[in-house]
Amino acid sequence: MPSRVAALQIWATVIFLGGYGLWGLIACWRAHALVSAIGPAASIVAAAGVAFRQPWSRALVFILALFFVSTWLYYTWLAVAGGFYRAWPPRNVALSLLPGLFLSGIAVFCCYVVAVRLRRPQGQT
Repeated sequence: MPSRVAALQIWATVIFLGGYGLWGLIACWRAHALVSAIGPAASIVAAAGVAFRQPWSRALVFILALFFVSTWLYYTWLAVAGGFYRAWPPRNVALSLLPGLFLSGIAVFCCYVVAVRLRRPQGQT
């Protein structure tokens, strides 16, 4: 039985993954971009896996977080390399990067939770 902190971390991860997945599915539905709904659907599947403490959900959360963070870093790099931020004051650049940093932090938190809280106890196979 997980402690209260562990249970809270697991349910926070489920809420983050499920909320992102639901928001993404609604956005894809409204934009008629159903191919883009693969990621949000995988996020909902990962949320269900974490909620039921399935070992396969660890890999799915890691893949989703890696995909999200690497995509954000790639597009940020493209913006910097293309000179998008050149005329901006540093304050505005920092403010524009905050949402991506915040969501990347949530992705890292979700990875931490599944890595630590969904581990099998020693001696179990």
